[in-house]
This record gives sequence, C-alpha cells and structure tokens, in this order.
Amino acid sequence: MKKRYMRLMSFLLTVVLLSTLATPFSLRVRAAVLGDTDENGKLDIEDAVYLLFNTNFPSTYPVSQATDFNADGATDVKDAIDLLYHVLFPERYDLNTPPFTLSAGFARHVINPPAGTGLGGYSTATTRLSEEILDDICLSCIAVNDGEETILLFNFDVLNIGRDSVWKPVTQLIEKELGIPAENVLLNASHTHSAPAIEWEYSTVTSYLETVIAETPIVASEAIANLAPAEMKMARTNTQDLGYVRRYLRYDGQWATDTSIAGGTALKGMLDPTVYYHESDPDTQMQILVFDRETEKDIALCNWQCHVTAVGSETGTDVSSDFVGVFRETVEEELGVHCAYFQGAAGSIVPSGKLIGEAQNHEDYVKHGQDLANTMIAAMDDLTPISAGKIEANYQLHKGTIKEDKVANYGKTYNVRIATYSFGEFAIAAVPLEMDHRNGMSVKADSPYTMTFMCGYSNGSHGYLPAASSYPNGAYEVNSTRFVAGTGENIVSDLIEMLDDLHLDRKAPEVY
Repeated sequence: MKKRYMRLMSFLLTVVLLSTLATPFSLRVRAAVLGDTDENGKLDIEDAVYLLFNTNFPSTYPVSQATDFNADGATDVKDAIDLLYHVLFPERYDLNTPPFTLSAGFARHVINPPAGTGLGGYSTATTRLSEEILDDICLSCIAVNDGEETILLFNFDVLNIGRDSVWKPVTQLIEKELGIPAENVLLNASHTHSAPAIEWEYSTVTSYLETVIAETPIVASEAIANLAPAEMKMARTNTQDLGYVRRYLRYDGQWATDTSIAGGTALKGMLDPTVYYHESDPDTQMQILVFDRETEKDIALCNWQCHVTAVGSETGTDVSSDFVGVFRETVEEELGVHCAYFQGAAGSIVPSGKLIGEAQNHEDYVKHGQDLANTMIAAMDDLTPISAGKIEANYQLHKGTIKEDKVANYGKTYNVRIATYSFGEFAIAAVPLEMDHRNGMSVKADSPYTMTFMCGYSNGSHGYLPAASSYPNGAYEVNSTRFVAGTGENIVSDLIEMLDDLHLDRKAPEVY
C-alpha cells in the first residue's frame, strides 16, 4: 500500500481505538444518506472508519449502497479518505458539490526547419544538415483550464529541448503574453532523431531555435481559444513487441549498446546471435488520456516510451517526425480526434526491428507508427472515466552528484529541475533526462494518482540517467551520463513525494 494510504490507515485505526461507535459494525447495512453507515442522520468520523473497513473486508462490514464519492466506478479506500476529509474539513471538502468540469483545447503548427539546419541525434548537429522534408515535424499544445488556472502541455517533434536555450525563454514569453506561470507549462520533446535538437546554440540551429520559441505562445493562444468543456477518460494497454532494451550482454562477456557493438555492426532486434541476454525487459505499457468534448473534437493523449529512431540514420538528411507522426496521423484519421504523443522514460528502449544508426527506411517507420496507432485505437474501446479536479503544479531542483570524470564539465553537483502537474486523478511527472524505463515504471506504480504520465525529455535536456543496477555493466548510457549511480532512484523518490504532496493538498480531493 502506498505511503499516503498507510499514514491515513494508521490515523483511522487510531480513531477506531479512541472512538465509541454508536452501533455494532455488523448492523451497519443500511444508509439513508450516502455514506451514513450508522443511520444517525449525519456523516461523521465513524462513517469514514466503517467505510474504510468495508473497502478492505466487504463481507464482514457490508454497506447497502455504493459510496463511490469520486465517481471512479468503485467504492474503495479513496472514497473513505474523501469522506474523512469532508468530516474533518466540511467547508473545504464538500461532498455535495456538482460534478467538476474541466475545459480542454488543442492546437498544432508545422515547424519544419529550413534547409541547412543541423539535425540532432547521433551527435551530428553541426555536420548533418537538413535537406528534404520526409514528413512534417510539428508543435502541438493542449490547454487545460479549471475555471481559474490554465495549464499548457506542449509536445515538440524535436530531439531535445534545452533548459536555458528554450525552456526559460518560452516560459518567460508565455507568462508575459498569456499570464500563465512557468510551473504550469510542460515542454516535452518526442526525441525524433531526424529533427533538430533545440538545446544547442550552434550556428546551424540558432535561427531555427528562435523561430520555434516565437511560435510557442501563438500555438498556446490557439489552444486556449479552442477550450471546450470536457470529461476525462483513460485506458491502459500493452504494446507487446514494439520496443526492446538495447543494452545486452554478449557471449564474449562484454556489455554493449546497439551503437557500441564490436566491428560497428548493428544489433538486429532480438535476433542477433551475439546476444546472450538483454539487460531487462522493456516497459510495454501505453497510457491514454482522452478529453471527451461534446462541442469540439476529442483530444487523445498517449504516453509511451521508446527512442524515436525508426527512420535512422547517422548520415540521413531527411527531416521527419519518424513513427510519432505516422502514429498521430493514423489515430486522428481513424477516430476523428486530435492526438498528441508524450515521450516517456525511454532511456534504453528502441523500436523493434530497427536499429540506431541504420540507413533511412520509409517502410520501417511507417509500419512502426501504424502498429503503435492500432494498439491505441483498440484500447479506446475500453475507456473508463477518471475524475477531474483543480489544476495543481509544483517543481523542485534536485541536486545531482556528478561523476568524477565529468566534474570538469559540470562541477561537483548539478541542479535538475523536476516537475509534477495534476488535475483531478490525473498527474504528470516530468524530468529533463533520458531516464531508464525501470525508474519510470516505479514512478507510475507508486504514484497516488489513478493515472500518471511519466515524461522524460521535458523542460530541459541533461542526458542519460541509467538505473543504478546498470552502472556495473558500463556501456554507452553509463559511460555518457554525468550523474553517479543512484541518482535516478533518488529522483524517483523526490517525484513520489511531490506527487503525494499534490494529492494530499489538492484544492478539492475528488470532485463529484
């Protein structure tokens, strides 16, 4: 059980010991008022305690009617906690308020770079210059408003987003022009390796970087203008074999990554005979959040984790959003919705059957995008409601310790801005890192929210962050990271604590 509920369980059990209950638990089968298990005409601490026992031992402590205060389809410990909040703080937590409604809006602009712009990925931003546009790269924005505050969720079809070169000027511009504070803005990069990295101020990127910065408040304004009342719905699904972990142990006893195999040959998915075993299984979970809007197109958000490298290549000069663009287009054409892709913790996951550095291949990335889209489309048949609520956001600077061999470049410690956002029972945890998928899975599993997007490549770009268990194995990600072992796990702990704080301190615990 999560820390939050264990603390509350302890509190409620203490209340049981100190309280004299008006009637035996076994007789509390009827309730004239929703949640009034002892039928004394009011909601009190005893009802909250009884409901908590009911959620854990329903046959021993029955109730005659569902007490699903948060309308998530189940009577559970969250309902007992919400009832407790209402009993203790009735003016702040009103169980009788009408259903809360958020508004959501969407906008997208094409942001193709001019010929001659440096393309990121494979460390080639100064040498691999753009020529043809294979398919459009885009800037998308989802605006969410709770009646008082607005949050902006951006996705850029670029390799990475610089903290000082992009995140700071963008958030300053948005606050100046739209009055939305920096903590309410998320910038997430898709991590396509066939587009610029807008984190370096090289001469081959600077002009394009300035253009994209100027475009962001325009796209945000259009998303705000598109705001319409929305209900939130969610789904999760499994993407099967669409990605694999590129870190592996060879039969010769050496650990390697796709880009570091002896002789320069590329590992071909899971089939290479030199592979003894892969370091771990990938995170195959896809998370989906839908803003169901009666008066406008629905907005469907996807959170998945995989390097966007199905196009390749180290020498290719075509600009492309890679499989992400195909994925969005397929979902939008099939379902008639707006679709946005939010990159997750994809530190060592790559597309199956396509390798980093392999030559550009149109069929590979189209098929990968279509397969991913079809997985999401099938899952949309099983959407369930998720409760809305007030917008909350917070951030902190995590002081990461730098490895000895990187101190000359970064100093002994380096501040990493990590952020969390929420509205209702949905949350986002965001880091400016290529976080290992296992740490990303920990955040999603331990979050107190019903659904939590784990977003890497967000609000900055500070390189790889392997799991602590990877460090003894070495290879590319471990050799290139600036941070010591354990930094990823420490950041996970900070994110969970931040999410716990948001969840406990919500302006409305659940909105009914």
